Amino acid sequence: MSETTGCTADWHLAHSRPGLFLEYFDPRRPFALRINTLVGRFGDVQRLCDGGEARPEFVRLRNELAFHLVKMSRWWASISVRAG
Repeated sequence: MSETTGCTADWHLAHSRPGLFLEYFDPRRPFALRINTLVGRFGDVQRLCDGGEARPEFVRLRNELAFHLVKMSRWWASISVRAG
């Protein structure tokens, strides 16, 4: 899917900071929901950046989301190894 969810760049700046929606140890939210939300937000922000929304604060948000994608994948891998 190459479209965004319809949210504007300003909406993402106000709502897509990982600290606002991402909790690594929330037992009420399954991992799949957390990673899908993160991937969706990153994809939207990346498409907006590619479409010309390359303000410095927006590029920082994209980079912050990318960092948490890597962090979450490493976190999940370490949890899976310990559980296995």
